[in-house]
Amino acid sequence: MKKVIYVFLVVFPQILFAQNTPEQAIDALLDSTRQSNIKDVTKTNVYFTKAKQLARQEKLEASYYKILKSEVVFNSVLGNNERAMNLADSLIDQNVSKFYKANGYLEKGILLSRTTNLAAAIKNAKAALVIFEELEDQKGATHAFKILGNISYMNNSFKEARHYYKRAINYMLKDSSMEAAGNTYTNLSRTFEPTNEIDSAIYYNNKAKKIALEFNHVIELKFGAFTNDADYQSKIGNHEAALKALEVAKGVADTTAIPSMIGTVFQIRAVIYANMNQFERAAIEAENAYLIYADNGHEAQANQTINLIRKFNAKSGNYKKAYQYLDMYVKNTDSLNQLSYEKSLSDLRFKYETAEKELKIIEQNSEILKKETEKNRVILIAFSLAIILVLLIVVYVQNIKSQNQKIAFLENEKENIALKSLMAGEEKERSRIAKELHDGIGSLLAASKMHASKLELDNAEKKTMLINLLDNASKETRRISHNLLPESLMNKGLDVALHDFIISLNESQLIKTEYESVNLSINLPQSTQLTIYRIIQELLNNIIKHSEATEAFIQLQQHDKKLIITVEDNGNGFSYDNSKNGIGLQNIKSRLSLLNGKMEVDSNVTLGTSVYIEFELEK
Repeated sequence: MKKVIYVFLVVFPQILFAQNTPEQAIDALLDSTRQSNIKDVTKTNVYFTKAKQLARQEKLEASYYKILKSEVVFNSVLGNNERAMNLADSLIDQNVSKFYKANGYLEKGILLSRTTNLAAAIKNAKAALVIFEELEDQKGATHAFKILGNISYMNNSFKEARHYYKRAINYMLKDSSMEAAGNTYTNLSRTFEPTNEIDSAIYYNNKAKKIALEFNHVIELKFGAFTNDADYQSKIGNHEAALKALEVAKGVADTTAIPSMIGTVFQIRAVIYANMNQFERAAIEAENAYLIYADNGHEAQANQTINLIRKFNAKSGNYKKAYQYLDMYVKNTDSLNQLSYEKSLSDLRFKYETAEKELKIIEQNSEILKKETEKNRVILIAFSLAIILVLLIVVYVQNIKSQNQKIAFLENEKENIALKSLMAGEEKERSRIAKELHDGIGSLLAASKMHASKLELDNAEKKTMLINLLDNASKETRRISHNLLPESLMNKGLDVALHDFIISLNESQLIKTEYESVNLSINLPQSTQLTIYRIIQELLNNIIKHSEATEAFIQLQQHDKKLIITVEDNGNGFSYDNSKNGIGLQNIKSRLSLLNGKMEVDSNVTLGTSVYIEFELEK
C-alpha cells in the first residue's frame, strides 16, 4: 500500500510535469489540493510542497505567491492560525504582485478577527480593499466587503456591517454570483437580530432561502439560510415552523458530517425548546451540542453552550446540575483570563528589563555624545549651508522652468492666433467662392435651363436629357455652395445645419447617414458651431473618399460644459498612427487645438472606424 501511495504522490506529478508547461503543472497540483483538501491533510501538504519546489526551480515568482495564497486559505480552514499568519505576512511583504499582497492583507484580517483583535483585522481588510479597487478587481473587492461586514458584525458595529454586506451583494448580483449573494444575504440578515429588527432579518434571509433552494447543492448556503430561519421563526413564536426549518439544516449537517454544523443544530434546537418553555428538553439538546464542540476542539462554542446548559437547568429546577455547569463555566472563563493575565505580566516584565538595559546604554553614550557635540555643531553648520545652496539651486531651476513654460505658452498662443487667422481667411475664401457659385454659375445654369426648355428640338428625349443635366448641375452647384457657406448654420444654428447637411448627403446617395443630438445648446458661439460643423464635414468626406462605407452615424452629446462628438462607419478600417495622419485628420486636429479638444480613433479592418472627440465649451 505504501508503494502505491509513493507512486501516486511522486511518479504521477513527474508524468504531469513532463506533459505540461511548469505553470500548467503547478495549476494541476493546486487543483489536487482542492480535491483532497481537509480530507487528507498529509497528501494536500505534499501537493503544496511539490508546487513550491517547481515554482522555485523554474523561478516563477508569481506562481509561487499563487501557491502561498491557496496554502494560507487551507491552513486557515484547518485552524492552523500561526502557520496561516506567517504565510499571509509573506504575501504582504512581497513586491512581485499587488493582487497577492491584497490577498495577504485580507487573510490576515480574517485571522486577526479570530483573536478578537478587531481593530487590526479591519485595518488589514481595508488595506486589501484599497488595492483591489486600485486593480479594478471586482471579485477581490467583493470578498473584502464581505469580510469587512463579518468583522464589523463581530465588533457589534451592525450599521457598518450592513453597509459592507450590501456593497458586496451589489457586486455579486452584477456578476451573477447568486450562490455568494445568498451566503451574504444570510450574514446581512444576522445584523438585524441583535437590534430586534426581526422583520428585516426575515426579509433578507428569505432572499437567501430562495437562492439556497435554487442552488440546492450549495451546502453552506442552505445550512445558513435554514438555521437562520429556525432562529427567527422561534423568536416570533412560530416554533413549529422553526423546528421544520431546523430539520432541513440537520439534513445538510448529517450529509456533511461537519462537527460544527451538527453542534449548531443541537444548540439552536435547545434555544427553540427553551422558547417553548420546555427547559428540560432544552438542557438535553444543549448538552449534546456541548459534547460535539468539546470533542472537536471548538472551545469558544463549548464554553458558550455550558452557559446555556446552566441557564436551562436552573429554569427547569435542576439546581444541582445548574451549579455544576456554572462552576465549569467559571473555571473555563478564569482559565482564559489567567492566560491573558500571564501574557500581560510577561509583556510588562520584558518591557521593564528592556528599559533597564536602555538606561545603562544611555548613560554610557552620554559622555560620548558630549564629546561629539562640538564636532556635530561644525557639521550642522556645513550641512545647513549645503541645504541653503541646494534650495537656491532649486529656486533657480524652478524659475528657469517657469520661464520656459511661459515661453511655451506664448508660442502656443502665437500658433493659435495664426491658426485662427488662417481659419478665418479660409472661411472668408469659402464664402467668396460660395457666392460666386451661387450668384454666378448658379444664375447661368438657371438661365440655361430656361432657354433649353424653350428650344424646339425634333428629339424630345434629348431635350429632356439636356434639361435634366442642367437641373443636376444646378443642384450640385447649390450643394457645393451650401457646403462652402452653410446659410442654415448662420441663420438657424448648428443642429439645423447638420440636419440639412445629412439630408443633402442622403439625397446624393453617396452614403446612408444617421444623425442625432442630445442636450445640444442653441447658444454656442458661432465660431464654435462653425468649427464643429467643419470637423463633422471633414470626417464624412474622409469616410466617403477612403472607407467604402455604406452607412455612417453621427452623434453630438452635451453634458453641462462638455461636448462629445461620435462618428462611426461600417467601412474598411485603417491603421491609425497618431503621429502620421492624412491631411483630413490633420485639419481636424488643427481645429480641435483651438478648442483644447482631444480625439481618439478606434479603427478595425472588418468592423469599421469610430472617432471620439471631446472638448470643454467656453465658460
